This record gives sequence, structure tokens and C-alpha cells, in this order.
Amino acid sequence: MHTARRPALRALSISSLLALVAACGTAIPHKDVVAAAQGSGGVAQGGTSGGALTTGGTGGTGVPGAATGSGTTGSGTTGALSTTGGTSTSGTAGGTTSGGSATGTSGATGATAGTAAGGDHSPIIVGTVGNFSGAPGVVNKPSATGVQVWANAVNAAGGIAGHPLKVIVQDDQADPARYRQIIQDLVENKHVIAFVGNGTSTTVQAGTSYLEKVRVPVIGSGDGSPAWQSSKMQFPVVGNADALTYGDMSTAVKQGKNKMALLSCVEASSCSGWAAAAKKYAAKAGMTIVYSATISITQADFTSECLNARNAGATVMAVIADQNTGYRAAASCSQQGYKPSFIAADPADADTQKASLEGEIGAMHTFPFFGVPGNPQADEFSAAIKRYGADTNKSMYLASGWASGKLFQAAFLKGVGTAKPTSKGVLDGLWGLPKGDTLNGLILPINFKREGPATSPTCWYPGFISKGKWVAPDGMKPTCVKL
Repeated sequence: MHTARRPALRALSISSLLALVAACGTAIPHKDVVAAAQGSGGVAQGGTSGGALTTGGTGGTGVPGAATGSGTTGSGTTGALSTTGGTSTSGTAGGTTSGGSATGTSGATGATAGTAAGGDHSPIIVGTVGNFSGAPGVVNKPSATGVQVWANAVNAAGGIAGHPLKVIVQDDQADPARYRQIIQDLVENKHVIAFVGNGTSTTVQAGTSYLEKVRVPVIGSGDGSPAWQSSKMQFPVVGNADALTYGDMSTAVKQGKNKMALLSCVEASSCSGWAAAAKKYAAKAGMTIVYSATISITQADFTSECLNARNAGATVMAVIADQNTGYRAAASCSQQGYKPSFIAADPADADTQKASLEGEIGAMHTFPFFGVPGNPQADEFSAAIKRYGADTNKSMYLASGWASGKLFQAAFLKGVGTAKPTSKGVLDGLWGLPKGDTLNGLILPINFKREGPATSPTCWYPGFISKGKWVAPDGMKPTCVKL
């Protein structure tokens, strides 16, 4: 899948302004829920795949699948990203879907992968649900692609402990009621044992009570908001939102950019929230906010704000709004001959192709997606993207989807191994991982508490663009502070 180029700003749930509303599904009987969640139910129909399983709606083309199969009506296998009852997307060459049936091509056969290993060989079925269409999809969709690339790589290597892996991707269209219906259907009818890489910026809280009732974990990605730290069934891989704001400023200061212009939108509380955090932690980070203004996402021109920021001596600018607004602001500043460094919304490889973004700064919530020479974890990610997502723009959110998959994999190996896949085993594995574990630098230090909510770390991976290339000054080592 080709993701859109990211502008120079951090998008914080602005997508909630533009969410699409879909009708709710029919209620599903609750009987056998616990049995299904714990792995005693049957296996969802359809071929196993390193890509996604579509259910209803219109599918798309994707990365190479790990199996060939056709499921029941409204289900099948595919690669990259397909949505449910909503907008379809397309990716690189691979499986195709139409009306819910599919054929995957290339890669190992998922149904037989890993059969040489001892123990149970039943498929691992996981879900990836999120705001994957409309305005929210611009931010969240890459994380789903990252999960699918990980799944393809896993199946090509024989699965996890001899278990082939199936990923079911569904779009909740940023509708909380739809999200709640989808996760219930996946647990009770598709028998998923966990959710991996959910991109639910606007809907996460709608599923909390249900997932706690059936005890099915959500592993990554998260957006650093308090909602991801409010449930014992949620295991975020990203850092605390305030820490990322602090990290943006700290990284800028280390690049000699210590005077900031702050433009925040009036349409969403998340905009004012980011601005408040910046003002709260600016002095601690060594940053001085020399100019601050409110803007609108409908605003066409930012000449006045750019001139005011330049006159105030700002060397870095944070545009807290949606991504198109950030583009317009940057264009206005460039037209005035004013080129401050910008705070990146979603640091991405595509940013290096724009000369105006030289010096762009990004505090990343997962490992440096652009690679750290000689690091085996980063090299594995780069090789998988090259093989299964050649047309995919590497970015921070793509990396968070991959990291979420790797966290699930580590928990599964620890808590389940060659036994029958169950939610209980995955939970035991998550809670059994050492406090502070980073999976060799792939994720920020974890703090998972048995039967208690996780705490998102106040950490980040610093990065910036220098001479047209992203640079990770600390490699795979995160920076952590106490806020």
C-alpha cells in the first residue's frame, strides 16, 4: 500500500472531527464467548494468510498472501489492507478479493507452514481493527499495513512455534458503535484470541468494557492518550502523549532550534491539549515559545502567522491541526522566504524527498523506521517491507504496526508456544515479559501489570532529517525522562 506523504505537524486525533458514521450491526448472542476467547471454539472459515481476512464489503489488492483459500460468503484471504463494509484500498501485488472470496499468491502455504514442529498446529487468529478510512485513515492505516507485513514474514518463516498466522483486518469507520460490534463479532464468530495493532484513535474506549469481560487483549499500537492506559486488556507500544510532545521539543533543542512558533487549531480539544502540554514542558525541554496563535483547519492562507513567527525569531514551528492544514501553512511560510524546521506528524521516508522539510524533527514512538545500519531488528523490518510491501512508504505508524506484531509474537512464544492458541496464554505471556523490556530496541520500555492497566512510558526515539536523510542520533536506544 502506498501511504500519503506526511506534512510537518503532529496530528493528535483531529480525525475525530471528520469521522465517518456507519450503521450498527445486529447484536450477537453472548453464549460461548468466554469459551471462544479462551481458544475452545472453532476456527474461522477461510484460508490462513499473512495478509488480511476480509468480511463483507469490497476488498482490495495487497501484498503477497501466505496461502490460497476461499472462505465462506463474505470472507477470504488477501494481502495489504481491506476494509469491511466501507472503502476499499489497494496495495502491492498479491491476493485479490471480490465479494468476500479471495486468492492469495506467492509465499509459503499458510495451512501447512510449521507442521514439522511438534505440538499443536492450529492457526493463530488475530484481529486488527481501526479508523482505516476517511480522514482518520491517513494516520491509522499504515499501522495495519505494518501488522500485515509482519504476518507475511512470520508465515514465510513457518509461523509462530508451528502455528500459521491469520490476520483479520476491519475498518470501524471511526464509529464507536461499529467498533464495538466488530470486535464482538471477531471474538464470538471468528474466534480471534487477540487484537494486534489497532488504529482506534477515536473509538478505543467503546470496546474496553467488552474486552475486559471476555478477557481478550489489545496489543499496540495506541496513540499515547490516557484511554490506552485505562484498561488491563490494553498493551500499548507507544509512549505517553505528553512525552512525545516533550520529545519533539527536546529533539529540536538538540538541533539548535530552541525558539518555537505554536499554531493550534480551534476545532478539536486535542489541538489545545497538545498546545497546553507544549507550554507546560517547554522550559524543561529548553524550548521558548516565542509566538502562539490559534488557527482553523478551514484556513486557506497563513501568511500573517508565518510573518509573525519569523518576526518573533521562531526557528521551529509546530502546526497542531490536520495534515493538509500543515501543508498549507508550510507553503505560506515558504512563499515568504521563511523556512523554519517543522515538527513531523508522522515521520516518513517520503519527507526526505521535499527540500522544504530539511531539518524536520520527529520524536518517534517506535524504533527508527528508516533503519539503523547493522542492527538486526531494523534490518529485519527493512527486508520484510522490501519483500512484502515494496510500494509502501516507510513511516512511524507503519513501524508501530510491525512492532505491535513483534510484541504479540514475543508474548505468544512465552505464554503459549506449541500449545493450543488461547487469549489466556497470550495474556500470561504479556504479563510474563520483563519490566522495561524493549524487544532489543523495537519498542519503548514496557510496564505491564498483571490484572492492572499498563503505563505508557515517557520515552521516545529522536530523529531528524539531515542532508536529505533521516538520522537516529541514538540508534535503537530510546530517550526517557520523568515528567
